Amino acid sequence: MHHISLHHSIKRLHSVSIMIRIIFPLILFVQGISFTVLAQQKPTAPKQSVAKPDGAKLIANSDCFACHDMKDKKVGPPYLEIAKKYTLTPQNIDNLSNKIIKGGKGVWGEIPMSPHPSLKKEEASGMAKYIIGLDSK
Repeated sequence: MHHISLHHSIKRLHSVSIMIRIIFPLILFVQGISFTVLAQQKPTAPKQSVAKPDGAKLIANSDCFACHDMKDKKVGPPYLEIAKKYTLTPQNIDNLSNKIIKGGKGVWGEIPMSPHPSLKKEEASGMAKYIIGLDSK
């Protein structure tokens, strides 16, 4: 029967510890992979426009798709049509964000756009920037 000494076991654990703490991260580093970056990475959705992704999230989590679609006309105009009509300027972002908050009628027909007064100006601006930015894709 083989008898492994406590000292030998500790040496083996120490060797494994060195491998885990030093050699493995060093191999990853040499290959261009940071162990810290691997641990911190979170899955992300691909970006769909040049605008902040929170505009897309706000739209997805709101009632916007009840009246709007990306490509096809529903009750209101599709987002891509809106993007083609307006250039990405601070003035157009401001105008569209006001329309999102206050609602409106007449620009795209006689059916009024319902207001969204619970949205903050910053949120509506993010949504507007995302929509108008779709044309620059």
